[in-house]
Amino acid sequence: MAPHRKGSRSAAVALALSVTFVLAALGILPFPAITVQWLSAHHEDSMQYTPSITGPMEREFVLVYFGSAACWWCNNPDLAGVVDSAMVAVREHAAAHGASFSAMGIAIDWDTRDGVDHLAKVDHFDDIAMGRSKYGLGARTYLHLMDGTPQVSVLERTASKLDEVVAQRIEEKELIR
Repeated sequence: MAPHRKGSRSAAVALALSVTFVLAALGILPFPAITVQWLSAHHEDSMQYTPSITGPMEREFVLVYFGSAACWWCNNPDLAGVVDSAMVAVREHAAAHGASFSAMGIAIDWDTRDGVDHLAKVDHFDDIAMGRSKYGLGARTYLHLMDGTPQVSVLERTASKLDEVVAQRIEEKELIR
């Protein structure tokens, strides 16, 4: 028996997910409800994320949203509330652990105008990147994290030698996707 290749396994998973989503969209399967919550986080539903106007601490948690104006799932009207709840929860988690928080939106769209419009519909972000599809700077930087759209990844950044202008070295690790 030949060993399975990672690519064929990924293609099979992608096909299975695509079929599941199509069946859900047609009403044949139930539509999944997705929530993101830190077990220790306590927040009110009325809270909304607002971008920070301060620089990062040596330790920072970053929520990275990947989306696209052309993606049907990214245009679900409930998505903005889900992303906002995730931002608030991760921000509270960061504060409880003495770290800063930032939210980054990456639009995987060719046209920057489409990306700006899409990200504005989703939420407020501290940092945004869009344009050139998967070839743009934001997408290229974090493409290794992206399995599809919409997606949220939470990173932990550790900076060394912070000064008033910029960190000399930043290490990142993904905590959850």
